[in-house]
Amino acid sequence: MITSTIFSGPMEGIINSGLMELSSGPADFVQAQGLRLFAISGITLNGSTLTGDITNSGTIMASATAATNANAANSVSAKGIVLGGGPNLGRTVAMNFTGNIVNSGTLAISADGAGASATGIEVDAAAGTTHAGIVNSGVISVVGTNGATSIGIKASTPITGGITNTGILTAGTAAINLTQETGGSTVITQAAGLTAGNVLGGGGDVLNLTGGTLALSATNRVAGLASFTQGPGGTLALQVTPSTAPGTFPTIHAGTIALGGTLQVLPSGVLANYVNGVTFRDVFSASTPITGSFASITTSIPLLTASVTPDTADAFNLVLGLDRQALAASAQDLTQSLRFGLDAQRTLIGSVQDRLVIGEDYDGGVALGDGSPLANGQLQKPDRGNVWARAYGVVGNASASEGAPSYSTNAAGFIVGADWKAAPNFLIGVAANYAASSLDFADGGRTNVASYQGAIYTGWNSGPWYATGIAALGVNAFGTSRQLAALGLPGSATSSPNGQSYAGYAETGYRFSQQGFAVTPYAGLGYIHAHIDGFTETGGFGALAVNAGSSDSLSTDLGVRLATSFSIAGLNPITPEVKLGWRHEFLDAAQTLDAAVAGLPGSDFTVKGTNFGRESAVVGLTVTQALGSSARLFVAYDGQFSRKLDEHVFTAGFKASF
Repeated sequence: MITSTIFSGPMEGIINSGLMELSSGPADFVQAQGLRLFAISGITLNGSTLTGDITNSGTIMASATAATNANAANSVSAKGIVLGGGPNLGRTVAMNFTGNIVNSGTLAISADGAGASATGIEVDAAAGTTHAGIVNSGVISVVGTNGATSIGIKASTPITGGITNTGILTAGTAAINLTQETGGSTVITQAAGLTAGNVLGGGGDVLNLTGGTLALSATNRVAGLASFTQGPGGTLALQVTPSTAPGTFPTIHAGTIALGGTLQVLPSGVLANYVNGVTFRDVFSASTPITGSFASITTSIPLLTASVTPDTADAFNLVLGLDRQALAASAQDLTQSLRFGLDAQRTLIGSVQDRLVIGEDYDGGVALGDGSPLANGQLQKPDRGNVWARAYGVVGNASASEGAPSYSTNAAGFIVGADWKAAPNFLIGVAANYAASSLDFADGGRTNVASYQGAIYTGWNSGPWYATGIAALGVNAFGTSRQLAALGLPGSATSSPNGQSYAGYAETGYRFSQQGFAVTPYAGLGYIHAHIDGFTETGGFGALAVNAGSSDSLSTDLGVRLATSFSIAGLNPITPEVKLGWRHEFLDAAQTLDAAVAGLPGSDFTVKGTNFGRESAVVGLTVTQALGSSARLFVAYDGQFSRKLDEHVFTAGFKASF
């Protein structure tokens, strides 16, 4: 075992590429003066001339253990590489060192016990000393336990060539300590790899974080610097606890501060400690206004967000809190359950309304020039009752909006109805609908819906005028699956909420007939209320507890229908009809829900879904084929086009009269 390597004469370089292991046992001496100094060092250059580099590409291990008895105290130290000649080493001989201290290997230095110290690299030169820089591309690991101090790089004289780290530099007391530096300044460059621990300057030093990571624990600080500059490639990692008392969170102070690159915040404890927001004041403080900003700020706890906000122009705070924005974005899929409650009722109302006014015996007095069954609003047939049925399919697409994901929708349903003429110009009926639907979101989420609806409806006509009224209600059973990847969490959260919807619609129109065509301007007013019961998702951390919510729609429809009727080869007549309309929404263009992280008090937030806009174009095409005088078949297409949503409904059905 080598206990020391000391050089004091002229040399052209010192190289260690092997293993140097040095240790001292407990020192326990009683002397009159009360203090003795014992040092264990790997390489010591003391008052010499060196024109080459001091290079370690191997491993230097040094350890020291201190002990005391009741009568005396002692001090013992372990050091990796020492450039000596200064008063701290008991010499005042100037040195001429034109090379660098280069470590591409490992310096593993440790000390144990009060009064013991460990240092990776120490420069302590007398006045007049010249030397170049310190370059670390290897590992400098310095550990102090049980009250021992540990310093990675220590200097009492400016390092002319600066300190550059591209490897790993960690120490408990200070990664770099230049507080005893006199007569100039040192440029510290963290270019790659990791520096972990306090960085303490002598007042005029410069720290440039150009690459890699500078990591500060909750009690670490950067201080005593003329400037601190973080470039685009640098990462500053700050470890914090919920405590905001001074000295319990990391700080950076320099004459000037320029921010950039990445800030990583590493909170200890659990998310609940930060839900209501924690502010660490003056984490960054300077003598002049702080410039720049971080390009990216991340945290190590999912659902937690961090921001840097000005306290004053020259002091910035670090704020941690629940990432309600990310939570709201991840939950936007759920708002479409409310939207579905509105759309399902519109589909039913549209089908019933078409039954009342398109190609039917009761059509508000259509009088086509070719002698259609109705003329001037008088019912020409003695039939009093009708039964009808429709099968339909729906496809649609919603584009992304304000953070809400795009999605596609598919549905299939079946409607049956029956009505009868309570008076020659008045009809009343009932209808029932079942539909199975799915919504597939671009973020991987999915909602399945089973919908059950019922309606009552009436129709009245007098000459060319007609009026209709529809009242409907429905229940919806939802099954949702929401992906948690956007929150940095694995898996998905699922739920099975229920909802209800209620609707009313009234329409009036006036029909003109000329030369085999019927033109019908119309106006409608509809109201729909959709409700979803409160529910809690399952799926572990990230699942939400969602409050009951509702959405309301009050809309007007203005448009025109154009119809004609013709026969081919003397067969039963065919009646095509085209609809063009405009729908305006007065109430909820977007749906909102209030939610919280399940089991996390105080985590409430509001999520707003896609803003579909208030204006929609409504189009339709129906072709009806008469089957004798008492039955009809038809096919139809209806479309709705808004700023963010396109929906298409394809229908086939029949009606029989008796």
